[in-house]
Amino acid sequence: MNDSWVKAPDFREKIQPLGQQLIDLLILFSVDKNFSDAEMGIVKRMAQGWGLSQTYVDFCVKMISAIVEQNYRIEKVLPWGFLSEYVFLVSHPDGEHKWLNISPLERINCLEA
Repeated sequence: MNDSWVKAPDFREKIQPLGQQLIDLLILFSVDKNFSDAEMGIVKRMAQGWGLSQTYVDFCVKMISAIVEQNYRIEKVLPWGFLSEYVFLVSHPDGEHKWLNISPLERINCLEA
C-alpha cells in the first residue's frame, strides 16, 4: 500500500465555502467583462443546487461586475469571513495594483478603493 498523500479530485468542493466557489466562478466568467446568458444559467443552476439565495447571487454578480467595469482584473480573492468583508487584489491595465475591500452591507453602486 502506498502511504503517500493523495488529494481527492473534489477536494476544493469539500473544503471551500459554497459562496466562495460562486465568487470564483463569477470571476472566471467575468474575464470578458460580460456574463452571457449561458454563463448565468450555469451560475443560477449551481447556486440553486447549493442552496444559495438569489439575493446573494445578485449581490455577488453586482460586486464582480462593478470591479471589472472599472477595468480592474481580479488577481486574488481572500476567503470571505477572513476580514468579515470581501477582499480582492486587483490590477489595472496601467500596472497599478490595489486591494479592494467590500463590506457585504454596502451598496455596490460604485467602488471606492
